[in-house]
Amino acid sequence: GRLPQVSVGSQFRGSIASLVGTLGATQSHFVRCIKPNEVRGPFVLWPAVALAQLRCCAVLEAVRVSQAGFPTRIPFDELLSRYAMLRPRLPAAAGASGGGG
Repeated sequence: GRLPQVSVGSQFRGSIASLVGTLGATQSHFVRCIKPNEVRGPFVLWPAVALAQLRCCAVLEAVRVSQAGFPTRIPFDELLSRYAMLRPRLPAAAGASGGGG
């Protein structure tokens, strides 16, 4: 016997299902697509091409910051309450103080 032919669409659906399963098992904050090579060939990785894209997108720096223990994402209200003292004071709007005119 011959093995049944598997369509490209079927292969793609299987690949996507595997990716979704992997993403579901992790706590990903974002997904970044990286082109592994410039010839669009399957199973061909050009490390310099992939590394250049990771550097350009600041992915490597984000990993370093995270590994150093700094929070990479905190809710805005928490950020505001934590760092409010660093915010510059804005002058009062003209006429808002009721001082004349």
